[in-house]
Amino acid sequence: MNDILVGIPWNKDWKYENRRTGVVIIEQTTDDIRDTLSEAVAKNVRLGQIDLDGVPGWRAPLHNARLDGAMLADATLYAADLSGALLKKADLRASRLDEANLAAARLDGANMAGASFLKATLTDAVLRGADLNGANFYGADLKGADLRDCNLKGALLDGANLDGAIRNDNGWKAGSAIKNRHTGAVILTMQSDKLADELQKALLEKKNLQHLDLSSAQRGAAPLANASLAGASFVDADLTGADLTCADLSDADMRGAILIGALLKGANLSRACLRSADLTQAVFVGADLSGADLDGARLEQAKLRGADLAGANLRDAKVGGMER
Repeated sequence: MNDILVGIPWNKDWKYENRRTGVVIIEQTTDDIRDTLSEAVAKNVRLGQIDLDGVPGWRAPLHNARLDGAMLADATLYAADLSGALLKKADLRASRLDEANLAAARLDGANMAGASFLKATLTDAVLRGADLNGANFYGADLKGADLRDCNLKGALLDGANLDGAIRNDNGWKAGSAIKNRHTGAVILTMQSDKLADELQKALLEKKNLQHLDLSSAQRGAAPLANASLAGASFVDADLTGADLTCADLSDADMRGAILIGALLKGANLSRACLRSADLTQAVFVGADLSGADLDGARLEQAKLRGADLAGANLRDAKVGGMER
């Protein structure tokens, strides 16, 4: 099982295979590995179970490799450098890509079900339409990644960095909230008309909604009218343009939240903490802001006609153009 061909130069016309296990084992010391693999893919060579774990320096040099449609199921690509690589519609089921560098890689439509990306780098990678069912992204860096139309059912994202990750634009797939416990955005993959119910369910389960990102100009206002979100933690959440008409946000922690242009008509924000929140152009007509902490909040051009501000803290709040 561990018959590794040590010291033998890898010729592009050769295929080193462990006949007993089917594992393709490669010893390669030069950048030729990138071109050779690309050529193998062009010839429809099956690379399933390929093992690059033993490549000198640990990082298989596959930067900018053209591997669209590659058959790499069960492959071991530990710490491989696949930055900028083209892996569209590649079969990476159950592959091991722990600590691999996939920055700016194209993985559109790839099948990565059950793959492991522990502490992998996927910054600015495009995974649009990819199957990530059951994939493990613990500790992975997905900052700026395009995750639109992905199947994230069962995906593990604890500890992953999802700052700036792009969600679905037009309607969310049925599913549950995927919570990032440490940094970045909470990605919600449910139908937009079920958003309020899913958030309320998350609160009942005592889930933390910090860094929640519901911003999307194309998707339109997040439908949260009449939602019961009392005591919710929305610290640094992006609720740009959200429809929170008559929502119950009493005692909610919304420090640093972005609510630009949000609709909060008749909403209950009593005792809510909105310190340093961006409420520019938000509509609070008839809202209850009694006892709310708005210290340092931006209220430029916000509409507060008929709002109850009894006992509210407006110290250092920016109120230029605010309507009352």
